[in-house]
Parts: sequence; C-alpha cells; structure tokens
Amino acid sequence: MPLLLLKIHKIVWQRDDLPSFLPHDDVPADCLVDLKTDENELSLWHVEDDKSNLNRVVTALASNAGFVSNFDYLLFDYNVVTSLGLKINRTDGKTPDRVANRSWHRDLVELSGKRISEFAIGVFYNGEAERVTKKKILELLKAAVAANEVDQSKLASRIASEVLSAPLRPVQRFLRRSRQTWSAIKSSWQE
Repeated sequence: MPLLLLKIHKIVWQRDDLPSFLPHDDVPADCLVDLKTDENELSLWHVEDDKSNLNRVVTALASNAGFVSNFDYLLFDYNVVTSLGLKINRTDGKTPDRVANRSWHRDLVELSGKRISEFAIGVFYNGEAERVTKKKILELLKAAVAANEVDQSKLASRIASEVLSAPLRPVQRFLRRSRQTWSAIKSSWQE
C-alpha cells in the first residue's frame, strides 16, 4: 500500500514522552502547527510502497526551503486517510522539481476543524517521524541539481550558494596552488 509524507517538525511528533494531561486518544496541540491548511486543503506527498521515490520527494521539498537544514517528515499509510473518509486529490506541487510536482503531490481537500483534528490523531499514532540530516540533504540537493532534477534558478539564494559551491578536489587545489606559485615567481623575476 502506498504511503503519504507530511513535512513536520519531528520533536513535536514524538510519542515517547507525552504530557501527563494528554488523553490516550489525543495529540499535543503543537502538532497542529505542521498541519497548516490553505483554502481548507493540506499538502501531502505520495511515496511508493517500496519507497523508491522517497529521496526524490524529500529533495524536492528541501529544495523549496530558504536554507539547507535537517529535514523532518512523517510517513504514514494511505489507509489513515481513507479510514477517516477524507478526500485526497492529485494536484501539482510548487517545488523546483517539476517531475515530483506532477507525479507525487497530493492535497487533502474539504477539511474542517474536526476533520483536521481527526487526521492529526490518525497520523500521530499510525505514522513514523523521520529525519534526514543536513549533510545528507546537501548531498541529495547537489545530486539533484547535477542531474537536472531540480531547477537551480528556483532555489533560494542561501541554498543555491551551498549547493553550487562544491569543495575543490585535491587535483584542483594542486593546480590552483601551482598557478599561484608560478605567478609569484614570475612577478619576482620581473622586478
């Protein structure tokens, strides 16, 4: 069964240390911050059951941020949505990855306060919160730009500067130092 992905702040979705006042069938209110709706719709991403497109979806979402950082997400089964009777539509996403936008973006639609609360409870107890480190995100972004999966002109300036500034390889460093040394020697002879 395919999965759905929701971008979150992992710390508030942890089930390990729930507040004592919280009933077993409720969620911390801080989780609702990650369920920001627009026109009563919530943006989600389809992930194949074998997770073959997971890195591409994560990279697409990370490429849409203002800067490179850890990336937290919640992964849950489509059954959570269907068991709650929620409607889901295939829509275009708004990331710098056109293929991901067309292929895997979804919206939960016709949401109400009650429905979004039920959804929060469903995914809190049936989803898995995961984190991709900043270092891995940077690797994924560099690979995506190199493969032309991400439109680098649509990257935020801080991300673009990190992604496009590849560290020099040893041979490149040697050549640069050789040129600098040769320039210094040439200047000394001319004086």
